[in-house]
Amino acid sequence: MYYDIKMCFGNEKIKSKQKEEMNKQHMNSDFSTNFRKGIQHGIPICLGYFFVSFGVGIMASRSGISPWVAALISLTNLTSAGEAAGIGVIAAGGSYIEMVMTQILINLRYSLMGLSLSQNLDESFRPIHRLTVSYGITDEIFGVASGQKEPLKPAYMYGMIFIATVGWTLGTLMGGICGDILPVILTNALGVMLYGMFIAIIIPPIRESLSNLAVILLAAGASCLIYFCLPKISSGFAIIISAIFASVIMAILHPISDEEEQEKQVKNQPEETKKLTHEEGMKSAPEGAIKPAPEEAKKLVSSEAMKPAPVEEEEEA
Repeated sequence: MYYDIKMCFGNEKIKSKQKEEMNKQHMNSDFSTNFRKGIQHGIPICLGYFFVSFGVGIMASRSGISPWVAALISLTNLTSAGEAAGIGVIAAGGSYIEMVMTQILINLRYSLMGLSLSQNLDESFRPIHRLTVSYGITDEIFGVASGQKEPLKPAYMYGMIFIATVGWTLGTLMGGICGDILPVILTNALGVMLYGMFIAIIIPPIRESLSNLAVILLAAGASCLIYFCLPKISSGFAIIISAIFASVIMAILHPISDEEEQEKQVKNQPEETKKLTHEEGMKSAPEGAIKPAPEEAKKLVSSEAMKPAPVEEEEEA
């Protein structure tokens, strides 16, 4: 009796350990899959950052900053405008307060991007993951991440931020080392790639809905008005004001209805989830809700059933 009870408890412990190992293997495979997916989606950002940060490295070397220090700045400050402004403050011998205020004003728009992405996060996004991912939220990463239909997972964001950071840091280092060798015309032309990347990000949402085009045009128009009419406003505040203005106007003129939101959610679901939802709906539906087959279909089925079955030829002995 005692031996049987001991064996029973031993088998339960073995089963629980096997389940834990299987869960760990599943989590590891899921993490690696999403991490690779993030790297794949971040490769275009990496290439764009590599060439754009060439100019940042050249600017740093001309300001008396060594290439390795410039690369360290790029590694810890993943923002083009903020880094360029910070290098200018360092070159001018500015104070720490000036540096802090400059970075806050220029990078304040990333807080809006973080709030927007927080609406589409997976349940596995714990506070530690949110704090870690906030380091790498840039305009391009935000554009790619916000275009994902499925909820964002930490591994996906880590992969995209990792490859983008590598491109930005290496570009700054290479620009600081060999940027003086390249002609100025070529280094200035490398910065155009960033605008091409922006265009590639905004075109897919425009194809889906013209309201997205209206939001972009309103934000661009508001930004131009601020730039020419209110030049004292910093670029960071200008982006925030333009984004809020365009969002509020379109929310008033063209709000998203509940039906459109439900259609988007159903469209964004994977095929397996759609099949399960359909089966559950068929099970829970009342008997009268399922319409019977039409009379023509019944006649066809009955006629097919009345046909004699083909007789197989007997094999000769």
